[in-house]
Amino acid sequence: MNKHSKSILIARFSFLFFAMLLAPSLHAQEYYQANWSTIETEHFYVHFHEGAERTGKVVAKIAEEIYGPITSLYNHKPDQKVSWIIKDYDDYSNGAAYFYDNKVEIWAPNMDFDFRGTHNWLRNVITHEFTHIVQIQTTMKFGRRMPGFYLQWLGYESERRPDVLYGYPNVIASYPISGFLVPAWFAEGVAQYNRPQLRYDFWDSHRDMILRSYALKDSLLTWNQMSVFGKTSLGNESSYNAGFAFVDYIARKYGIEKLEAISRNLGSLGAMSIDGAIEKAVGKPGEVVYNEWRDELKQEYNRRVAPIRAELREGNPVTFVDDESAFKQLKPEEQMKSIFGNKNPQVDVRAHVDQCALFQETGFANLHASWSPDGKRLAYLSGKSASYLGQTGLFVSELGGKEKLLQSGVHSRASWSPDGTKLYYERQSRNNKSFLLRSDLYVYDIAKEDETRLTFGQRLMTPAMSPDGKQIACIITKDGTTNLAVINPDGSGLKVITAFANGEQVYLPEWSPSGDRIVFDYSVKDGRDIAWIRPDGTDMEFLVTGDDDSRAAAFSPDGAKLYFASDRTGIFNIYTFEIATKAIAQVTNVLGGAFMPTINKNNELIYSGYTHRGYKFYLMKNDVPVPQGEFQYLPTSRSELTAPRTLLASTGGSVQEVDWQALRSYDDTKIPLFTDRSYKSVFTSLSFVPFIRVDNYNKKNTALDAVKLGVYAFSSDVLDKLSLFAGAAFNKKLERDLFLQFTYLGELPLFHQIGLAPASSIELYNVTRKTDNFIALPDRAPVPVDVTYNLFEFDVVLTQKIFSPMTALEFRYAHSRYTSTIETFTTRVDENSPTQLVSGSDDLYLIANDLSLKFTSEMLERSSTGEINPVGRKISFRIGRELNKFNGDGQYEVGSTGLVPVYKTVNFTRVEMNWREYIPFFFKNHTLAVKARGGSILEHTVDNFFDFYAGGLVGMKGYPFYAIGGNEMAVFGLEYRFPLVANIDVRFLQFYFDKLYASVYGDFGNAWSSGKPQAKDFKADVGAEIRLESFSWYAYPTRIFFNASYGLNQFQKIVRNAPVTYGKEWRFYFGVLFGFDFD
Repeated sequence: MNKHSKSILIARFSFLFFAMLLAPSLHAQEYYQANWSTIETEHFYVHFHEGAERTGKVVAKIAEEIYGPITSLYNHKPDQKVSWIIKDYDDYSNGAAYFYDNKVEIWAPNMDFDFRGTHNWLRNVITHEFTHIVQIQTTMKFGRRMPGFYLQWLGYESERRPDVLYGYPNVIASYPISGFLVPAWFAEGVAQYNRPQLRYDFWDSHRDMILRSYALKDSLLTWNQMSVFGKTSLGNESSYNAGFAFVDYIARKYGIEKLEAISRNLGSLGAMSIDGAIEKAVGKPGEVVYNEWRDELKQEYNRRVAPIRAELREGNPVTFVDDESAFKQLKPEEQMKSIFGNKNPQVDVRAHVDQCALFQETGFANLHASWSPDGKRLAYLSGKSASYLGQTGLFVSELGGKEKLLQSGVHSRASWSPDGTKLYYERQSRNNKSFLLRSDLYVYDIAKEDETRLTFGQRLMTPAMSPDGKQIACIITKDGTTNLAVINPDGSGLKVITAFANGEQVYLPEWSPSGDRIVFDYSVKDGRDIAWIRPDGTDMEFLVTGDDDSRAAAFSPDGAKLYFASDRTGIFNIYTFEIATKAIAQVTNVLGGAFMPTINKNNELIYSGYTHRGYKFYLMKNDVPVPQGEFQYLPTSRSELTAPRTLLASTGGSVQEVDWQALRSYDDTKIPLFTDRSYKSVFTSLSFVPFIRVDNYNKKNTALDAVKLGVYAFSSDVLDKLSLFAGAAFNKKLERDLFLQFTYLGELPLFHQIGLAPASSIELYNVTRKTDNFIALPDRAPVPVDVTYNLFEFDVVLTQKIFSPMTALEFRYAHSRYTSTIETFTTRVDENSPTQLVSGSDDLYLIANDLSLKFTSEMLERSSTGEINPVGRKISFRIGRELNKFNGDGQYEVGSTGLVPVYKTVNFTRVEMNWREYIPFFFKNHTLAVKARGGSILEHTVDNFFDFYAGGLVGMKGYPFYAIGGNEMAVFGLEYRFPLVANIDVRFLQFYFDKLYASVYGDFGNAWSSGKPQAKDFKADVGAEIRLESFSWYAYPTRIFFNASYGLNQFQKIVRNAPVTYGKEWRFYFGVLFGFDFD
């Protein structure tokens, strides 16, 4: 009988693999080690750390004010107090609603996002996120404590080795049946719409610009595209905008009460998409209503922009090409034709050649251009082909010359030194011991190609160098408020020159040419005004004010006027402000939007113009004022909701009067007297996710035996300081898969004193597998017996981030015990002898202790194709000392208490490495992956129970997992991946199919146990893979792969005196998971 089973290790892997897929957020937890406090109100807990006291109190005030208006709209109140977690340790702005946990995270810094208008951040985000909590809870199919359940399938290789119970998985599928069904556009649309009478968020000029630009180009997101994220920043923001507008359309045409009706219809057990939910509410399928809205929208926008088209003033696109580009080889007329295309046949391209800069421009984020002091070079931000707005880099170029990337990861406008040799800018980094995301100032010497960091962790942004080169104006942020400051060019002598303390925001400081004034944007509620102040903080004065949004002022070279962007006509255009007379004149008249002007001494104006493809640079040479009144954007035909008071029926049946005017006229400098206390753990409700798993590892099992019923359970402290994650699964034969993980992210004694903050966890696992076998007894025929293999493991884990948040060092101690149990059986000597009952026995054949260190680094580029086609690097390196007591041969001796196993001491050091490079390869979205994987057991050769294996799903797929094994292993591979269909845009039932990629690959490797490896012993395989990126239930990534591989070498292995042949055959793999990769 086989005394020891390798396959029990696979059982542990398979079960935990599914568990890790359940809730990826559990492994991205973050806890800020600080002094936390709590304010408790009637309906909420507000938790904030030291330094965020004002924000915490304002959140408590706002949350109670909007509780009634939001809960009454959906006739739903959360079943417990909602926790708000206020974070002001990162220079990052966002909100996140955990609707199953009654928890919301708010980042205190104000959102300054180039696709959004300016609103009071806390009023906006609190109302938005609480609307998510309330509205999505009305859509839940199974209640708040059961987010859904999973259907899982594990298929296995047909194992040929007699010493292995069952093969490695070749089919891994885990598919969620979601407990909520809310498309992206509806979730974000209703959250932005919230209560329109509040006007904490409203249809501002940025939102209108994005939607209008799409509509005028007949390129609106399709009904299916609106429903999911996973796009670029522009694409995702377009789902927000389209959702906001479409929700508003439904509410106006069919009644605001239909939003609740649609939400509750989505909670029906039979609902598979929002189409039926809308039809049940308004009498028409969702896509029909969408088509009507789309057609009306295009007609309305074309009507409103007709006067603008009669007097279009946008200048010429600035198209960027470098010296090596084929563009430079074209004649001037051909260059201009390539820029304009057939966009405007009336343009005489020859007349505009001298007005067009010759650079190459790509991407949707081309922002914050700034002329050099001599007016010959431009510094600007561009994202090029990046997927996200936060991935811009700083470029410099001369007109007609080659552009140069100076520094990636720059998000602010750059400011020139007076002599034009240096650029000052803001960049964010986590280069601090706690890896907090902080903004600091940097300077780049263009000639030396050298960057110098000026400040460290001071949360300074948007630098502007004074004309005399002696001071830098910048912005400093703290507790949700920003202020102006000045600092010396070397980063010393910081002085804050404004004293805002109640959520005021300042933006984009700019020095006057004389150096006696700093102009900047100011906001406290909606929109922005333009003000200026002296460098010593005196004589602050507002220059451009009003209900409109005016921003990004830049001085003319002579200092006589300001160029700025304003939406006073409903569309952002560039205007001038005469400082002496205060006269304002319009310079551009565009269909999209005009922002961020910069003007040089040659009167060349460059600005970022918004088009349906994002922000592009435009150049104007003569800023002739646009005639007033005749060529403006026509007003909308919609009416605003302005009722001063409304009676709202609460969910308890009482009637509440709401004074909307009072809520709109808020004053958040006046805060009620809240009592706070030291934070004590508040835990989320224990949630359960049942699953049904077909786990057919034993081919002798019946269909019913292969089915396991199980459940995952999890809960955490709302700050993610403590968390519990557990799972259990059983089948009809009572084989079990159990695990329990307890994670702690708080301070650990000793480690905290030496400046370390590791995440710590305790993990328990127990897995059993049953099989039948025969046991040979003296003087009688082999007897059939039932055998149970049992793995128990206890782990202690410490994980410390090092170098960056993307790299970590994990220490793990694992104690495991492997037992095989022969169940009680009967036997007899011959047919005529009586039956004897033989008691079962346990064989503890391995007692293992493993101490290991594992280094991991995942430096992958963030992109909308990052899962299906990654670019970057993944590395893992592990070294472990394994101390084993192993009784692989089933040897026993007689002891004082009976038979005692004879253990061999098997101690050794194991090292493993896995390195993957994903490299862009020739064409867009084509990549070449270079892979290397190796392992070695040092010191001496050990039993093959401890072997590495090079085949199977996680290795050389042309061979079974156990086909290539040994104490040493080396595998190398190349894989070429390319898109087949970049944008499928097809929905079927709850599935949305997005992208389809293919790859071809080859591997070369071997595993061996003694001597030097011989080249002739290495094996090779080739194969191809299809990857389909899709979504289910709108929110769940559903990544499907199918792989076919062929082993090029055929070879035999002798296992227990039996030959086993591998290679020269096709092998197939299939998976349905949240991600494509297993490492």
